[in-house]
Amino acid sequence: MRCNIDSQLINVYLKLKSIKGVTPRNISLIVDNFGSIENIFKLKIEELINIGIKETIAKEIININQLKDDFVDEQVKLIKKHNITVLVLEDENYPLELRNIYDPPPVLFAYGNLECLKKPKIAIVGARKSSERAKKIAAKIASDLAEAGINIVSGFAAGVDINAHIGAAEKGSTTAVFGCGLLTVYPAANKRYLKKILENGMIISEYWLNEPPNWYNFPQRNRIISGLSLGTLVVEASKKSGSLITAKLALEQNRELYAIPTFPDSINVATNFLIKNGAILVENYLDIIENTPQLLINLKVIDKKEQGNIIELTDKSKPVYDLISQQPLSSNELILKVNMDFMELMTCLTELELNNLIKRGLDGKYYIY
Repeated sequence: MRCNIDSQLINVYLKLKSIKGVTPRNISLIVDNFGSIENIFKLKIEELINIGIKETIAKEIININQLKDDFVDEQVKLIKKHNITVLVLEDENYPLELRNIYDPPPVLFAYGNLECLKKPKIAIVGARKSSERAKKIAAKIASDLAEAGINIVSGFAAGVDINAHIGAAEKGSTTAVFGCGLLTVYPAANKRYLKKILENGMIISEYWLNEPPNWYNFPQRNRIISGLSLGTLVVEASKKSGSLITAKLALEQNRELYAIPTFPDSINVATNFLIKNGAILVENYLDIIENTPQLLINLKVIDKKEQGNIIELTDKSKPVYDLISQQPLSSNELILKVNMDFMELMTCLTELELNNLIKRGLDGKYYIY
């Protein structure tokens, strides 16, 4: 694994993070207004105040060069010892989706396969006390999406979250976002799944490596789950739950929101409320793919075949491709011309798109790539 902790830039970030009262928003304001965080050594206190940082915090930041912090030194030792990767806002491996939210975490501690951060990502979250039905659906949709090249993001919690991780790990990659330090696995019962998650995926956190699972960390952590992802799927949620916080954050971050309907008498009926208020109703993974245009664009990059590769079409996909090669057609137009039901058609179209043979235009019609 890459470990870039020796750089001066990383140390500046860690020192800033250790100052009480400095928020992620403070640090992103500095980067947005003055470029690299290292430019703080050239700034005057008035310049920090002018961009919205409180005077008391601004004074601490200006004096960072004189800060001797044994705690930061100890964290650096732990980072090196456990081969943790540190990602900061200027890092080329820092996820662009997350970089673009209002208050991106300035420092991310990561362990595992960083390449999965480059894949298109979908979050799957839900109730800790979920039904067996919800657990199975979460695992199935996560598995299908992962097989299509999508990285599944969730919060490593009991119930829906861990089942989404397990399902995704069976066919592809998954990212677990901790609400504590990476060296403090919570809940402890889920530690048994870490090896499987880390085969192709990763764990990630904005908290110091040995920070305990404080209750107030988790609502803040949820902005990372939604912020990393093109959209968030909620699978069962009570009316007062962290999943609804994540759903709200997804909308604030201008991301897609999906939900699976549930029985009206369920204690986790809040997904129905989300659907009534505009969330996309989901029954299977194709509902997510078909309702997320950016996802298809990104999948083409991820699954692009090497030039010269011969792609063999299935018996069902070939007539669909032949029709589109004659003229651009929408799914509604295609269904009138092919001998298959709508779900079969959408499966064929998805296969053709993933193989970079067709693309969907802004007019809703499919074109030869």
